[in-house]
Amino acid sequence: MANDRIPGPGKVPTTPERRRAQRVLRMVSELHKQGYQLLRAMPQVSGSGAYWRLIIGPRAWFLREHGARIAGVHYYEAPLYTSGAGNEYFGWKDAAEDNARQLALKFADRFPTIVAQSQGRDWEYVGWYLEMLGWAEAGHFPQVEFPGLETFDPPPAGVPVEGYIENSPLRRPPGGDADDR
Repeated sequence: MANDRIPGPGKVPTTPERRRAQRVLRMVSELHKQGYQLLRAMPQVSGSGAYWRLIIGPRAWFLREHGARIAGVHYYEAPLYTSGAGNEYFGWKDAAEDNARQLALKFADRFPTIVAQSQGRDWEYVGWYLEMLGWAEAGHFPQVEFPGLETFDPPPAGVPVEGYIENSPLRRPPGGDADDR
């Protein structure tokens, strides 16, 4: 299917906010490469719709029914990146010039418990994550709008604006280990 292909770069205007969001997504991928494949991420839009966010935690915190949705009991304890913070990733004042690998080192140093809980192999999730990262690098950011609709921002041609990830080229990620919302 033509819709299964990731659009080429340059289709969506690049902005500092998009580049920073891509950097944080790549940071998670860097941690996966270092053996922390149980690390999960929940992309979402702020309640106001003005900012893109990424919530990060171990697989144990993410729902069995949806591997990109964190259980409510862990929502406020998980590290959060928001595009509203600019280049102060996770509130850090010393990371403005960092690349994804440098951010990964700081994340591991500053969130050692989360990183320790994320050590292990999860090839299925990492494969899904790499596909999602390809879409994000092309400028199309997946969103899990807690607790409902999932879309791309902006939607690539042929991808429904409304509907769940199952109705788009990017499928729902493998489930986590948490049962509750």
